Amino acid sequence: NIPVLSYAYKLLRYIKLFYIGFKTVKEKSGTPDIVHVNVIYRTGFFSLFLKFINRINYIVTEHSSEYLPESEIQKNFIRRVIARLVVKNAKAVTTVSKSLKNAMIKRGLKNKYFIVPNVVDTNIFYPIKSRHKGEKKKFLHVSSFGDEKNVSGIINVMKKLSEIRNDFELHIIGEGENRKKLEKLSKDLDVENRYVFFLGIKNTKEVANAMRSSDCLIIFSYFESLPCVMIEAMASGLPIISTDVGGLPEHINKERGIFIHPSDEDSLLHTTNYMLDNYVKYNTNKIRNYAVENFSYDVIGNKFLNIYNSIL
Repeated sequence: NIPVLSYAYKLLRYIKLFYIGFKTVKEKSGTPDIVHVNVIYRTGFFSLFLKFINRINYIVTEHSSEYLPESEIQKNFIRRVIARLVVKNAKAVTTVSKSLKNAMIKRGLKNKYFIVPNVVDTNIFYPIKSRHKGEKKKFLHVSSFGDEKNVSGIINVMKKLSEIRNDFELHIIGEGENRKKLEKLSKDLDVENRYVFFLGIKNTKEVANAMRSSDCLIIFSYFESLPCVMIEAMASGLPIISTDVGGLPEHINKERGIFIHPSDEDSLLHTTNYMLDNYVKYNTNKIRNYAVENFSYDVIGNKFLNIYNSIL
């Protein structure tokens, strides 16, 4: 029940179990030439341990939004110390966006940085040849319902949009602690199961199928790093309505979607109303091709291979 001792005990136990896993890998495949760390905290600490004990170099890939100026997570002193140690001793650091790189540097996390976006399986996420006909037009939102996603703002706008027209639906995929609150909001606004539908958790293939039957993805976040759902939507050929935050402006332009400011519900209302009549004007193949050229397994794999070769 003593916080500091409890934290230290858990961290040491974590390292011990990680080391057991490392020894198992070493026995089966030999000592690795390099360790690739995803997300600095915890896994990075273990890689730091390996570097000093086993002299194995590592690189770090960070895609968390916790280093962005809007996030409060990095206020924790221990996390800040560990992050600085891990980044300082890494051979290289990759981030999924320029904005995340700049945010990390501003927090004192200095190293040699490479920009490597998130990856998408373009064999699973792909567009259909012809859109659905005779059905209501569909908006899609996919998230974990965190406060930063501002799902309540989207639902508010769907209510206002329903007072203008009735030829649309919003399908929401995901799960999170705010789900009941969001469902209550939809019910109170009398849009639940009329204009707003909660579909729950879906696996990757089910999300891909949902995208193929949708007409536009909505991202209304207060802040983001580079959401995978964005590149999945692009691979599916969908135009995107998004807030101009994080790494999103690095990839979305007028050919792939429309930007609005965070929390601007009036702009979201205007934009969704416009999109219902104009989504067919977006070139599905061009959006898809951009995703293939920038986020596919081959492209991202080669980026990492080049980084590995440059530091070995």
